[in-house]
Amino acid sequence: MIARNTSIFKPIIAVLTVTMLVVALACASDDATPTTAPTAVPPTATSPSMDGQPTATAAPQVAAEGTWIERYLKSPGYNPDWGEPKTGGTVVFGANRDGKPTPVTTMGGCYTHGCWDMPFNALFRIDVWQGRLDAIEGDLVESWKMSEDLMTLTMQLREGVVFFDKSSMPTESTVPDEFNGGKILGDEFVCEDAKATVERNVWPKEWETRITRSPAAFNHLESVACTDGPRGYTLVMSFSAPLAKTMAAMSSGGYFPMLDKDFIEWIDAFGEAEDRAFLDTEVPDNFLALHGTGPFVPVDIELSISSTYRANPTYWREGLPLLGEFRNVVIKDNGTRFTALVSGKIHFFGEGSYSFTSGQVEQAMRDFPDLIEINAQTNMWARGLEFNPTRPPFDDVRVRKAVHLALDRAEWADFRRVRVGDTVLEGTNLAHLMPPGTIWATPKEELSTWPGLRQPKDQDIAEANRLLDEVFGEGNRPGGLGCMAAATIQSNVDACLFVLDQLKKHLNWIVTTDFAESAVVSERRNGGGFDLYVNSSPSTVIGDPDDQYLRLAGFGLAKDKVEYDGLWAEMPGVMTEMESMALAQSAELDPQKRLKVVRELERKFADEVHWRATLGWTNIFPSWRTELRGFKGYNFYSSTKWAIWERVWLVE
Repeated sequence: MIARNTSIFKPIIAVLTVTMLVVALACASDDATPTTAPTAVPPTATSPSMDGQPTATAAPQVAAEGTWIERYLKSPGYNPDWGEPKTGGTVVFGANRDGKPTPVTTMGGCYTHGCWDMPFNALFRIDVWQGRLDAIEGDLVESWKMSEDLMTLTMQLREGVVFFDKSSMPTESTVPDEFNGGKILGDEFVCEDAKATVERNVWPKEWETRITRSPAAFNHLESVACTDGPRGYTLVMSFSAPLAKTMAAMSSGGYFPMLDKDFIEWIDAFGEAEDRAFLDTEVPDNFLALHGTGPFVPVDIELSISSTYRANPTYWREGLPLLGEFRNVVIKDNGTRFTALVSGKIHFFGEGSYSFTSGQVEQAMRDFPDLIEINAQTNMWARGLEFNPTRPPFDDVRVRKAVHLALDRAEWADFRRVRVGDTVLEGTNLAHLMPPGTIWATPKEELSTWPGLRQPKDQDIAEANRLLDEVFGEGNRPGGLGCMAAATIQSNVDACLFVLDQLKKHLNWIVTTDFAESAVVSERRNGGGFDLYVNSSPSTVIGDPDDQYLRLAGFGLAKDKVEYDGLWAEMPGVMTEMESMALAQSAELDPQKRLKVVRELERKFADEVHWRATLGWTNIFPSWRTELRGFKGYNFYSSTKWAIWERVWLVE
């Protein structure tokens, strides 16, 4: 975490007329029909629509009878074109890199050990077939009630859910035998497990380097209690402030994949003794030690080759999962992975930054329309150029501003645009720090008037050159600088090359490429060993401004520390003001008042800080074989789609 101001908001006493969940996405007009069967009905919630006005969100009702898959087939999100579900078969997911850590803090992504979240359930989730962040349902929570003052969330956990049984550890495993026998596996999931998991994630130990401070969403959590005893089923969370984001964070972020309390105590003891995180460093034991209540069991891993999960035969959702096996194979080269998809060697190409490039979208639409499904959607991440403000020349805001002014976002949008016949697909959206399509984002019409984002570029380019001349002397430009990007992430490589071309063309500034493997890039980024860095940033998890702005107030990712330290050293007055505004917007329950502060923050960043230069908020093209059924893409889905794999299937 960033050790800055650690003060949290004081409780707000007010008559609450706002939502218990603020989901900054447009709500669809149809009511949600949940597939769970709660024993008590939570209060009706509201959420702001894209125009900022509250719209009703249905409270959970009693679900239909039958197996879980039968309930899903009656839900609003089921697509009849998928046909009848089938059981068995192996889905092969194409991954672009070999991941080693298993952070087990939030669900989302197939980036480390191949979809490491496959073994887990969370407390809440959304109905992924509806694809709406307000379609909340309990996962391991059967029923819940939020107090009227939004300060207490009481949950009844599902009874009779057990941690799965699985294959033995390697002979030389660092995990004691007791954890492969009766101490965890086959143990019932109860309140003490949920409490220990939440506390580990919100208040991590110092050696848990991969826990990326999920309190950006739960900074207001004050305590967790098991009111009917450790082995009971009543979990109560108490909050220090009635923030409107609470239920959105509980469900949409995919937080808290549930672990056994005994295992958490063991990895804490390991960290205390070894001063390192077991789940980060102990490969392959960290993969094989994954245990959960979820649909798939980890059974095999070959580093840099593949990882395999099999269906959990004792999964508590009757009739699920449909697949017999899930396999993740590492194919680092983008072109080779495309060929593997076309030839049927893999079923899923990749997602997020690893999905189709614009050229691959065009080729697939033109040559393989019957083989490949392409789903265009807004990603959780933008494509951003990060500056290192801790070392010259980017420790000077004038230099950062000059780069921002010189970049032509219209050219980037044109590069990312897909055209096949009369079909045009946009690959990027004009944006700053807030995700487009949410109420928090500055409208495109206004953004189009901002320096650096406006057209034509003549005025901005002239001002950029004037600033650099002021810093370095007329016509002088510093050498020896590089743009860093992960060599295996083609979208980042493309963006770095675009930036270099723009700097040369508009500023007569030669900057070189600085490409490396993902692990090397991450290490250098976290340690400040870079000049410019292209990455999937800024980002969102729950569609809420806190995802971005609470980083200013001590709730950021560990990797943000270098940048924030540089900015605080350069402009302490501005950063102090922005920290105060960040805390104020998070505590504001009135959506319109909060929106005003968020927009002010957005503009202040653009005018005074230039923390990073956003090229555009990315539209991605996750793609899969047409024989894969039940998979559905939707906007901002990276931290919610983990729930979908239990209900996908294969056809001949």
